[in-house]
Amino acid sequence: MKQIITLLAILPFVVLSCKSDDVNLNNICNVENPVEDLAWLKEIITDIEQSSQSDEFYISQAVYEGKTVFIVGNCCASCNTVFPVYNCEGEYINILGCTDEFITFNILNQDTVIWNSENFICTNSNVPLCE
Repeated sequence: MKQIITLLAILPFVVLSCKSDDVNLNNICNVENPVEDLAWLKEIITDIEQSSQSDEFYISQAVYEGKTVFIVGNCCASCNTVFPVYNCEGEYINILGCTDEFITFNILNQDTVIWNSENFICTNSNVPLCE
């Protein structure tokens, strides 16, 4: 009986210590730093930096259908912008949108900005809301 009580007393500590880091966005796509280590992402950043509106763009990462994705966004309120979404290999998946054919903007509720320009002017991204 003592063994069962001891086991029951230890069990919660064992269960709580087995924490999954699936939400951890630091070690994704088998690289340490996606901005530096993913050539396709560096190329997108270079293209953005060479544009005249680079101070409004950012790149964030999120989890979509259990996999890490990257979103190229901007906070230009007057632009009619599309937010493309890419996987770890740099393959275009879809865009963010308000209908079933697109990835929902809700993905941005748990995204992390991993890059923006040195002169980034936005304080809050002006992401369109679906009605």
